[in-house]
Amino acid sequence: MTADRSMESATRRLDSAVDALEIALGRQQVTGKAVGDLQQQVHAIAEDRSRLAQEVDRLKQRTVRLEGINDEVSQRLQSAIGTIEELIADAGG
Repeated sequence: MTADRSMESATRRLDSAVDALEIALGRQQVTGKAVGDLQQQVHAIAEDRSRLAQEVDRLKQRTVRLEGINDEVSQRLQSAIGTIEELIADAGG
């Protein structure tokens, strides 16, 4: 009888250990999937960052170009205003 009880006890412990192992493996699969998902997200974010950095560089270059154009237009307007003022002074004087 003692052998039967020992066998039953061992069987229960074995079943319990197998259940615990199955649970652990299930968690590991979920964790592995979560890590894979995070790696994909990090990769996508890195690609977005690279794309955005290129866009920022392009916009900086455009800003410099537009500032140059703005300066040129401003100088031309000042010149035109000066010419108009001279014409008005000559016409009135």
